[in-house]
Amino acid sequence: MKTVTFTVQHKNVQAFQQLESSLLMIEGVERALIDVGDGDIKVEYNEDTTNVSAVIDTIERAGTEIKEVLY
Repeated sequence: MKTVTFTVQHKNVQAFQQLESSLLMIEGVERALIDVGDGDIKVEYNEDTTNVSAVIDTIERAGTEIKEVLY
């Protein structure tokens, strides 16, 4: 299991809820937690099933700008 944290441009609560649901639909993503207060997204994923690129693609397709990635 790997964990990666993204700091993103703040969005409204509804947009974050939709993004969280989209992340959880990626095969191999075990947890996706978004802190609405500070714009951090913490994703736990199985590296044998998916990779961080798939997570980044999903975040960017949702129209969310990634400011920082912490591995």
